[in-house]
Amino acid sequence: MGVGQTTALQLVGSNVTETPAIDYPAPGQLSDAGDASCTLDVSLSSNGSQLNPVPVVVTTLPVTLEPAGENNAIATAAPIAVPSAVSGRIETEADIDCYAFDAKKDERISIEVLARRNGSALDSIVRLLNDKGNPVIENDDLRQWGRRTLQDSLIENWTVPADGRYTIEVRDVHLRGGAEYVYGLEITRATPQFDLVMDSDKSWLTPGSCAAIFVRAVRRNGFDGEIQLQIEGLPEGVTATCGKILPGTAVDGCIVLEAAADAKPFASNVQIRGIATITKEGQEPITLNTLAQPMQEIYMPGGGRSHYPVEMHTVAIGLPSDIRDVRLSNYDVVLKPGESVKIDVELTRADGFDKNVTLDLLYQHLSSVFANTLPTGVTIDAKSSQTLLTGTNSKGSITLTVDKEAKPVDHQQCCIMANVSINFVMKATYSSRPIMITVVAP
Repeated sequence: MGVGQTTALQLVGSNVTETPAIDYPAPGQLSDAGDASCTLDVSLSSNGSQLNPVPVVVTTLPVTLEPAGENNAIATAAPIAVPSAVSGRIETEADIDCYAFDAKKDERISIEVLARRNGSALDSIVRLLNDKGNPVIENDDLRQWGRRTLQDSLIENWTVPADGRYTIEVRDVHLRGGAEYVYGLEITRATPQFDLVMDSDKSWLTPGSCAAIFVRAVRRNGFDGEIQLQIEGLPEGVTATCGKILPGTAVDGCIVLEAAADAKPFASNVQIRGIATITKEGQEPITLNTLAQPMQEIYMPGGGRSHYPVEMHTVAIGLPSDIRDVRLSNYDVVLKPGESVKIDVELTRADGFDKNVTLDLLYQHLSSVFANTLPTGVTIDAKSSQTLLTGTNSKGSITLTVDKEAKPVDHQQCCIMANVSINFVMKATYSSRPIMITVVAP
């Protein structure tokens, strides 16, 4: 349904009697201005009873309904505009819905189905045909945030090979159909953009200590710009130093939180955004504003680490713990290509705490790296570093080396972490204050 429009919603599901469509007024704007569409949980009233909430997709795109007539073949495909959204249904077994649009050579088009992720029974597959009926491209399942597979379909950033009319086919991959096989179909011109994913759903601080939040970008449709991170909603007594995700192929950035020495126990939910600007000669700059998706870390059989999307990220201030502080000898590192630098690290341990501590600049688990905020070409020299602090030892070091071909980078924010194992797979992570890495020209 369209933003700001009143739309008749048809009830579908178990124990639903024959009820007329119920009018629902969509909000006048989306909660996040950076989105083209969003999903709302809507609770409707019918015959004096309040119904269970159901997901409803609201979009800023022009919305049309699947036509009542035949649209199962290229010859009877329903014409649609670019950009637009279609509300449709695979009504019977082996049903195929076809939509036709005109496009010019070298245009870039994205086509997305919104169905299963919003409670539909449809497991979609989308196929694109040219004007001769020959298949051009198809997709079954999409990857969301680069982390999980959804049973919805996405053809993204497709380059039109020639002027002409093209047809979109939508069907169920198992050729099923029925009242619950509803879908939304969005067709847009592909524009550079990005998604943001937070690595966790909670950050724990103690008075006077620091914690890092890592954010990963999923670059889409050719976007290769710099992304500046922002955070809002911090608890009283907590400040943040927001880093950036470097342009090019870099995907990771971090925000370092610091609790005041007199901070009281408290918790609040935060939001993180990424801001980027696209500039083209002769055009007004375009600002991209993307809300980061919180993810809860989960551990799989065998100890592997994975993620599941959740609705909030909570920052909490607790009581003093095992590591009271992580101090560095240098917080502003400047290097030339081919050089190395040693950063000394000193911990303040709680009285009686004598467990092993591992130092790192990368956020990793087993052999998988979940965040690397170092500039391209800057690596850790493991042989020259002392990262395992055993017993009561509180002093270590990390040596950084810069590749001879490394490009200049100005003040990329990183942090050094002190990891304490809780069990075979889980660990408590403490952070230093931000360390800035600069690579200058030779």
